[in-house]
Amino acid sequence: MKLTLSQLMAVGKSHGFLTKKQRGALYDPSTGVAQNEQIGEINNESSRIIDLRKRRDEEKREKDAILLRKERRDYSKKQGTLSDLLDVYKNTPASYEQAYFSAHRKKDFTENEMKDEENKKKLSKNMEHYFSSPSAPDWHKSLSDKLKNEIEFETAMGNKSGRSHQTEAMAKAATLEAIRRKAKSEGIESDYQSAKSSHAGGSHYFKNDSGGIVRVSDHELPETNERLHNRSMGLNGRWNDEIVLHDWKEKSIPDYIHRIKTGNFPGEKE
Repeated sequence: MKLTLSQLMAVGKSHGFLTKKQRGALYDPSTGVAQNEQIGEINNESSRIIDLRKRRDEEKREKDAILLRKERRDYSKKQGTLSDLLDVYKNTPASYEQAYFSAHRKKDFTENEMKDEENKKKLSKNMEHYFSSPSAPDWHKSLSDKLKNEIEFETAMGNKSGRSHQTEAMAKAATLEAIRRKAKSEGIESDYQSAKSSHAGGSHYFKNDSGGIVRVSDHELPETNERLHNRSMGLNGRWNDEIVLHDWKEKSIPDYIHRIKTGNFPGEKE
């Protein structure tokens, strides 16, 4: 069954929002249709109109979002003030109050986007600090990924440099592990490997071309009285040479391999 024109117009004028009493008042006995059936049709028509309005509002919000992104791209940091944004809305059919809150929402959104851009720049700079090292291309992927995650965490937590004792230690540990793999591939014999700790990647002891032992480590040994005494007596422990990875940002893995073999970095005098 169909509703009468007057009933359809009444439902449309109400935008689909009718109280139970209003729906009952729209019943027309002259149609010869039972009241419950006719009111059921009025309810269906009300639901249809509400659904249409919802779809229209969703489409409008999508269009507004596209327009908002375009406007936001056209704004520089200096122009993104609330008064500037109000100018965008002043010629719209919305009231000034609606325009004010629309501009406020856009201002918050724009500021958040600016913060995101600043964080991206910080993160990029912090990543470069580590991954510009000549040794970085030889780091194992799993260690590189862990270091990236740590740098992202440090940056997100407000550490402007993205650097900490932990990230520096992780970069050195990745360099040490790459040296170990490269040495093994070139047939350099490994004499001993010390255990890793929570703050260091451990130490490796390799045999150089002269048959001596070279300690390669990402950390210095603590200065104990016994070590100081032995050093004064010309005793360096079980190794003849030592490389501590303080210069991991300047040296490549082949540089360290050359140093292990010959006792000198490439370009240094024998």
